[in-house]
Amino acid sequence: MESNIKDTDTARRNKSALGRAGEIAAARYLEALGMKILAMNFTAPIGRNRKNISVMGEIDIIAIDRGLVRFVEVKTRAQVGMLPIETSVTLRKRRNIEKTARIFKRIFNLDGRGAGFDVVTVQYGSNTEPEIRLIPDFW
Repeated sequence: MESNIKDTDTARRNKSALGRAGEIAAARYLEALGMKILAMNFTAPIGRNRKNISVMGEIDIIAIDRGLVRFVEVKTRAQVGMLPIETSVTLRKRRNIEKTARIFKRIFNLDGRGAGFDVVTVQYGSNTEPEIRLIPDFW
C-alpha cells in the first residue's frame, strides 16, 4: 500500500509540473502574439460552499490584448485523449473564473474595460515542443 501512495504522490507532482510547464508555455505563446501578461495564477475568495467553507477562484493567465482584459484558462495534456482538451472547461469552472475575473477587475480598477474569456490548450507529445492553440472568446 505504501508504494501506491508514493506512486500517487509522484503522479500528482508530475501532473502539477506538467500543468505549470503548460502555463509557462501558454504565457510565452500569448506574449509572442502581442499580449501583455498582467498576472498568472491569480486567486481570490469567491464565496462559500454548502458546508460554509470558503471557495477560492483561480485564473491561470490574465493579459491585455488590444485594450481588452483577457482571462485565460490553460489546459495541458501529456497525451492525446478521446475528447478535445477544451471540453474539460466545465460550466462550474467557467462560472468560478467569471467570479474571480470580476474581483480582479474591481481590485485593479478595470471595471470599465471590456473583457474576454479564452482557453489555451497545450498538448505535449513525442515532439519536444508542445502544440499550443488559442481559442479566443471560448465563452
